[in-house]
Amino acid sequence: MALTLWEPASLRDAVSKMFEENHRNSGQALLMPIDVLETPDELIIRASFPGGNKEKLDINYQNEILSIKAELPQSNGHPEGTRYLLRERAFGQVTRSFKLPFPVDTDRAKAEYLDGVLTLTLPKQEAVKPRSIKVN
Repeated sequence: MALTLWEPASLRDAVSKMFEENHRNSGQALLMPIDVLETPDELIIRASFPGGNKEKLDINYQNEILSIKAELPQSNGHPEGTRYLLRERAFGQVTRSFKLPFPVDTDRAKAEYLDGVLTLTLPKQEAVKPRSIKVN
C-alpha cells in the first residue's frame, strides 16, 4: 500500500478516511458499535451485533479493561448458483476493548443479550461512588 500525504480538515475526516482505507483493504470491516452511559451508581454499556449468538459472547474484565468478543455468523442457505452483487453484512469474530474510567463491582454485574444488543450493567465499586458530606 502506497503512502500519500493527506491532511484532514478535522478529526472526523481523519477517522472516516481510516475506516474507508481499512474497509477497502480488508474486504470487510467488522464493527461493534458501543454506547457507554454513566449513572451515579453504575456504567451501562450497550453493544450491537445483530445475528450474534449469546453462547458465542465472551466478556472479560481485568485491570479496569473491559473486552467484548462476539462471533457474527456467515449467512448460509443460499440457493445454488447465486452470487453476491453487494455484500455489506460482516461476519467473523469482532472484539472491542477499552479502559473503564473507574473500577466496577463484577460480582454484581449483569449481562443481557436481546434483539442483537448486548447490555452490560456494571455497578461502580463503593469506593468510587459519589458521596455527600454534611456540614455540622
